[in-house]
Amino acid sequence: FGKSYLWHLFSLDKFNSILKTVGNFEHPVLDDELFPNDSNTLPSIYDSTLINIDFDFGASSVGSKPSIVHINLHNSGVVPVEWMFHFPNDLEVEIEHWADPGDYTEEQIHHNMIVDNSLFTIQPKRGCLHPGEAAHIILTYTHEFPGLHKLPVLFRLKDELSSSSTAKEVLVTFHGYSVAPTKKYIHFHNDAHEFRTVTIGNPKPPIQYYQLINRGSISLQYMIDMNPLELLKTENHSYPILECLKTQGIISPGQTDFVGFIFSPLEAKKYEIDVPINIIDGKNKIITFKGSGVHEMYDENFETHFGQIELEDAIPAVQQLQISTQIAYLSM
Repeated sequence: FGKSYLWHLFSLDKFNSILKTVGNFEHPVLDDELFPNDSNTLPSIYDSTLINIDFDFGASSVGSKPSIVHINLHNSGVVPVEWMFHFPNDLEVEIEHWADPGDYTEEQIHHNMIVDNSLFTIQPKRGCLHPGEAAHIILTYTHEFPGLHKLPVLFRLKDELSSSSTAKEVLVTFHGYSVAPTKKYIHFHNDAHEFRTVTIGNPKPPIQYYQLINRGSISLQYMIDMNPLELLKTENHSYPILECLKTQGIISPGQTDFVGFIFSPLEAKKYEIDVPINIIDGKNKIITFKGSGVHEMYDENFETHFGQIELEDAIPAVQQLQISTQIAYLSM
């Protein structure tokens, strides 16, 4: 995966925004402890009131090398903070079999299987950061068992000097997919894709790309159903609102195909269209393609605003971490 794609998979814009926000998303901590020793004092990992984000490790074939992601956690504030990633059963106390109620849900059994087999690991899982300090965190997903693996992980952050008995809590859902050796599999990060905004009447609208990644261990063939695009064209007086420049292809294991689209809106509105992507001898997927048309941007401030959207990039230009196995790196 490229850096921009990883940034998107791990919801880092949203995660950074949450961590920078002061006063929100806070929950009480009993006995003013961030990391209680008694499991009974832990907040529920399934608390629906917690704000949540996704850490998507993507997909890879069973038996392949673990997916390893390095994250830099930096304290840009002026006070020390304590932080911790908490797995669902981190502080559970082992009980005798006769006392085990045995009424676990399928979801809890799934979570226990993931934790017991260390499919997801975090190193380190906790620490304290003084102003200006940073922590190098390594997240690992092991492709040992086929199927989808999801684990709710509680991230907690607390001002070390504060007398308040609250901590900022975020529910981070780790998920990854391990592909069976004989399965044909394209990794879709989500069910929707939004094209860049295009001015109506643009004589040369740009080609925009949607990427299809084969994360399995065998080649696959895909076909894009053109019927929804033809219907959209018919509904707009035979004008091609959305054109697909490549309707089918073959993708080798681990490779990516870039499918070109031309979005050419007739009206200043938002368009949405559901397009099936069919994988021969595999599982099909419906993707909702979205795009907005706008009037020609004569207003200077309006143009500047849209120009900033195209040029701004929250991803650091300089690599923040040095990896021990990395021979060299280039920052641009």
